[in-house]
Amino acid sequence: MLGHPGRVGNLYEGSIAAKKALDIYGETRDETLSMKDWAFARRQTVGINSFSPISGWAFSWAYPSDCLRVRSLAPINIPSPDFDPQPVLWSIYNSGTSKLILSQITPVNINYVGRITDMTAWDPLFVNILVQSIALKLGPSLRNEIAPVVNVDTAITTAMSANELQAPNDDALSRVMNERPVQR
Repeated sequence: MLGHPGRVGNLYEGSIAAKKALDIYGETRDETLSMKDWAFARRQTVGINSFSPISGWAFSWAYPSDCLRVRSLAPINIPSPDFDPQPVLWSIYNSGTSKLILSQITPVNINYVGRITDMTAWDPLFVNILVQSIALKLGPSLRNEIAPVVNVDTAITTAMSANELQAPNDDALSRVMNERPVQR
């Protein structure tokens, strides 16, 4: 997508492009997963009580380790992550050392978007958006490798000069046309 002359076949191959891609890959994958409720990334787990309620909230739940974004909390007796007849109020609390999900109900199912690292599980649309996101971030850092920075004024002047050399003016064109032998 960037027009880079080489193909990065493996993020660990050691090329400059691969190293730069590796630097942004995990972060960009997680950002792209978080921006939408991708069907392949939806997860549900029973909340694990953290035993440290925060003022104003009756219960606190451990934040799932693979959670990128909490979608909803639901009473545990509701089996489907998409069935939510009544909204359940919840909040995220970050203590600096751990993240908690706060609620007024127990027990709960935590519905969330999970970190999916298995590429075979990814939806083709997700892959396309991830590639575009990586290209947007990678482009500026690889620009000098792809082509040197071009001075626009110099490029326009050079192009105009080349055009004048290739295209004769009107007088020269009419002379050439009149000098051509007529074929019958």
